Amino acid sequence: MSTAPRLNDEDWNHLEQTLKMLSLAIAQIETALHEGDLESANIASTFIEINAQVKQLSRNEIDAQSACKNIENQTMNAVIAFQFYDRLSQRVDHVQNGLRKMVDIIGDHKAISDPEKWKRSQDDIKASYTMEAERLMFDRIMQGEELEEVLKIYRHNFAASQEGEEQDSGDIIELF
Repeated sequence: MSTAPRLNDEDWNHLEQTLKMLSLAIAQIETALHEGDLESANIASTFIEINAQVKQLSRNEIDAQSACKNIENQTMNAVIAFQFYDRLSQRVDHVQNGLRKMVDIIGDHKAISDPEKWKRSQDDIKASYTMEAERLMFDRIMQGEELEEVLKIYRHNFAASQEGEEQDSGDIIELF
């Protein structure tokens, strides 16, 4: 565990820390909205497909057993897609807590210039994360990586994980 820079270190200032924390909040909000958009589209598509199956079934255009199996599969996909709401709630909660910690530091004239208080606050924020993607995002931003680069990496990894989930045909559903 590294120690926080001292106030008189050339590499430390509270404005840089504030910008990093605001960038983290932006990244959390953007990723939450991105995931929410994708999953909402998935849920809408699922219900459209279920509706089509029910119409075909009511017109006796398809076999009832086959339609029921398809509807069951589509319903399970919708349930899984609703997990995005849990991730969205977690991220928004983390943004709130992070901003509150930053407000506490900025509002205290002694704390604002204390690298140890910033470090403790940032360590607390990182420790509250339950998703690996959040911890990685935090590390990259705290290391000074540009926000757009961090978001580009996130989008790439998120797309790859989505493709992996689509290839997994198991019946296991994990509700957070």
